[in-house]
Amino acid sequence: MRRALVSACVFLGLLPASASAYDYVGAPITHGTDSAAVGTGPAAKLPRALAKSLPKSWCGPETAGDDTVHELDNGGYKEHAVYMIPSDGVDRFAHYAPGIQADAFGASALLETTYARAIRFDMGTACGPEYLDITVVRMPYSTAQLQAAASSGTGTFDMVTGALNAAGLQTIKPSDSYQQAGARTRNWVVWFDGPAPAGTCGQASIYDDPTRAPTNLNNFGGKVAVVFRSGDGFCSSNAVRHEIGHNLGALQPSAPHAFDGSHCNDAIEDTMCYSNSPQVANG
Repeated sequence: MRRALVSACVFLGLLPASASAYDYVGAPITHGTDSAAVGTGPAAKLPRALAKSLPKSWCGPETAGDDTVHELDNGGYKEHAVYMIPSDGVDRFAHYAPGIQADAFGASALLETTYARAIRFDMGTACGPEYLDITVVRMPYSTAQLQAAASSGTGTFDMVTGALNAAGLQTIKPSDSYQQAGARTRNWVVWFDGPAPAGTCGQASIYDDPTRAPTNLNNFGGKVAVVFRSGDGFCSSNAVRHEIGHNLGALQPSAPHAFDGSHCNDAIEDTMCYSNSPQVANG
């Protein structure tokens, strides 16, 4: 993962030289669903010392909103975890919460072992600052509606985004001014416990903006990354990292070895490359 997940430089109140406070940011795009291949391969392991310090299970009350009362002060812009179910779905949050937390920590592990950097997740529950803050959202859509939507390229993603907004977890809007978008401090990482397109692991939004500047549109919050079910659980931490990578701008159509406008094909070790890419590293 040599280039794909460069840490996003986030900001408030900083406008591009060509933009005014009244310009609109426009809508992010989604390239479509990611195949189940993005979740395959060995998961990265956290450094041993860090792994020992992290909780082995999740603790906290089930909440329908962002727990800002117990929030860990680890920076302003964060990735916030969401567990989402259909309106008529069975709430299995207690069963899945430990795995969701483990996948979040695992998604960050590759960056921590390779670059000594980390994905900044929203942390802190009533049990302590070391636990992942997870919001539970019951959608305004039924299982039947979601099954029908899963047959289209963006149907599931659009319903997930709609459910976030309905729950007060606001996503970036095409009509946002640069100042409004800059005030959005959360990207939403959704573990979706409902029907999804077959053979896929997730989907995410991204801006087509390759500018190397703090004003890159991918630095705004309010974008959505969705991780789908896989067996009795969800697609792996690799899929979580891949979808977050899209939210942060990985990768652009102009990037080296971008073969389909949003993925690379030169090294299987790269989080944003597909599974048909060659192995480059030894061992």
